[in-house]
Amino acid sequence: MGYVENTVHEIHQLLLAPVGKIDKKTFYIADKPPVDLYEFANGIRKELGARKIRHVPLWIAKSSARIGDFLKPLGWRGVPLTSFRLNNILTGYVFDLQPIMGIAAPLPYGLKTGISRTIQWMREKKEL
Repeated sequence: MGYVENTVHEIHQLLLAPVGKIDKKTFYIADKPPVDLYEFANGIRKELGARKIRHVPLWIAKSSARIGDFLKPLGWRGVPLTSFRLNNILTGYVFDLQPIMGIAAPLPYGLKTGISRTIQWMREKKEL
């Protein structure tokens, strides 16, 4: 996961890099260090002044996901939680960012600033 202006910075640095440093190589574009989902959600909550995020025990989440799995084929559209969604939430996606960081580090924005700027942009666009 990464903040959009950091992503633009990384792609821009790749475009400016000597061909020998990037040719035939794979680069994962993301923020470093990896963003913890709870920390990310809590940062958004604080910025918006929303109430505290509630934690649901895993057994309740798994049970709810199974109910969602059952309801979805019955035609319920927009089931809030399925096993597929829960698996995506619980799976850690950590990639080797050394190659991109060797070209694009340091990133211009941290997590807190990225959240702040995103919410400011969303307010300007009347999305919030």
